[in-house]
Amino acid sequence: DDDFRKFVSYAVDKGSNLYIIQHGGAYGYLKFNSFEKRERNISNFISWNKNPNNLSATKFFNRRLNNKSKSNKILFFAQNYTFKVNHFSEGPYPPKLHYKFQLEQSKMIKSIKQKTKYKIFVKTPNFKIKEKNNLLFNKTKKYSTFISSDKNIDQILKDFKFGVTLDPGTIFFECIALEYPCFLILNKFWEFSSNFKKDLIKLKNLNIIFDNKDKFLTFIKNIDIKNFWEEIYKKPDFIRFKNKYCYYNKSKYLNEWKNFLNYN
Repeated sequence: DDDFRKFVSYAVDKGSNLYIIQHGGAYGYLKFNSFEKRERNISNFISWNKNPNNLSATKFFNRRLNNKSKSNKILFFAQNYTFKVNHFSEGPYPPKLHYKFQLEQSKMIKSIKQKTKYKIFVKTPNFKIKEKNNLLFNKTKKYSTFISSDKNIDQILKDFKFGVTLDPGTIFFECIALEYPCFLILNKFWEFSSNFKKDLIKLKNLNIIFDNKDKFLTFIKNIDIKNFWEEIYKKPDFIRFKNKYCYYNKSKYLNEWKNFLNYN
């Protein structure tokens, strides 16, 4: 919106303070994120972590995610990155790595279908309809059901036992913050900061994050998902991770922001 950009530029030139609020994942844990670097440089940046102002992340306001513990369906959160040249927000990979990541996702979906009792559904970001016919869709349509991208994610999640993803982005941190069962399988494409790598080890020890799909598939065959996650939410390492990367105080978030806005 060029008019809004002009308005903001004019206001800042006249002495107004510019605040930018984190709007998605990939902030605070990648080795380098050009969007985050720029936004921090030009504004008073408010992140999802438990910042000095103790402000809950606005992304989670008045939301509650529920799963269906008796369901035999799981939801795979996928990224169907396209191959457009000079297209912003296409993820951290150049085209060749995009292709490899799509193959990794398709292998994961196929493995879940073949090696577990679950029915697998796939949810991708809200790309255009014409982009549905992409590599990921063509590779996995025999093994999974794609969910319409225009449906509200909070409503979709109610029908599933848990989520799983290879993408440590927005939806994974939403699930952590709002305590929806979700597992992350790491892949070699992501370049994390050294501090985040240390925090990942703690979640690996809790069996939320796995180094490969085989370890994950073995693990979920032998646990009661409902009891497992009820215990996870109480673990100090889980609580510390949640506060550090996706802080949300569901009973005090409005007061936190009222106090901040009144003071500033």
